[in-house]
Amino acid sequence: MTPGDPTAYRPPAGWHRDNADPTLERWWDGYRWTDATRPAYIPTAAQYPAAQYPAAHPAGYPAVPPPGRSTTRNFGRVSLVLGIVAMLLAVLAWLAGILNFGIVGPLALLGVILGGVALVGRKSDDTPRDRAIAIAGSVLSGTAGLLAIVQLAVLIADVS
Repeated sequence: MTPGDPTAYRPPAGWHRDNADPTLERWWDGYRWTDATRPAYIPTAAQYPAAQYPAAHPAGYPAVPPPGRSTTRNFGRVSLVLGIVAMLLAVLAWLAGILNFGIVGPLALLGVILGGVALVGRKSDDTPRDRAIAIAGSVLSGTAGLLAIVQLAVLIADVS
């Protein structure tokens, strides 16, 4: 985040005026707008002079609730699961002395691709944890793929 970046400052969690419907307030959880709403307190001119009436969303506040949570975060999680499965299969195959490249290779490749998509397609509502999961999935999948390639190379060297 850089200075002047509208995402650099997030307002505190709480009830804020809903721009889509000024008669409602919507709950901001500190990261995104939720579906929770309540009737807004609307002061009369006598209670609150117009010159002092606060803006619905002061500068720096998101004016529109963001769309639903990022779907690319799921790619990072799937990448991690694929990486774990591929690594387990690669290590077990290595220890058992069997070639398992036909299963481990595609799983590892898919894990690396999905982890990369999760990292490239990050949204502003993704947390540092989501990024760490995507990185871990990519690294684990890549390592399993390398282990499978080494196993294949050793098998080819033994045959020749």
